[in-house]
Amino acid sequence: MAEDAALEETPLRVISSGHDDYVSGPRFADVLPQGTNWVRYPHTDLPASNPLLDVLEPATLKALLAHRTSWRGEVVKGTIKADKLVKVSRSFASNFHGYSISKPVSTISYTLRLSGAGLVERLTTKGALRHWKGSVLRVESDTRYSAWGRRVTVAPPLKGEVLDQKQLEGKVPHQVPGAWN
Repeated sequence: MAEDAALEETPLRVISSGHDDYVSGPRFADVLPQGTNWVRYPHTDLPASNPLLDVLEPATLKALLAHRTSWRGEVVKGTIKADKLVKVSRSFASNFHGYSISKPVSTISYTLRLSGAGLVERLTTKGALRHWKGSVLRVESDTRYSAWGRRVTVAPPLKGEVLDQKQLEGKVPHQVPGAWN
């Protein structure tokens, strides 16, 4: 049990391309044949790597700045309630609507670090999201943003390095591992 719990905590690498997610990490090392490093989850609705708070949505960033509790230099700290966030953030609403109508209302704390030019460099979040049906989802994330204004291309893994989830049925999770599943 302790070993399984430790594997659940290890970081995953996820590349989302179109409607497919490619996942790699220590959790899959024992089930993948040598030379294969990635598991493909086809036809996913949203990329598994979607952050809890998407600061690339202007309305979300505006709400976070409006709900700040402190702003010192280039560091903004604050808290926001899930019911307020679901009204302005399309990504949060699509992933967490059931958590926004709970009593008591879930709260997310965050720290935004901005560059001298006012661009987001880092976002850390922490929250215990209560679902109206009684479950609790504890989320902590640390997302870094860099190379603003530069064109970036992330290519999916080579076909020879990938196996489909169905080929590994029963050996890997049915859905992409992560907070949203």
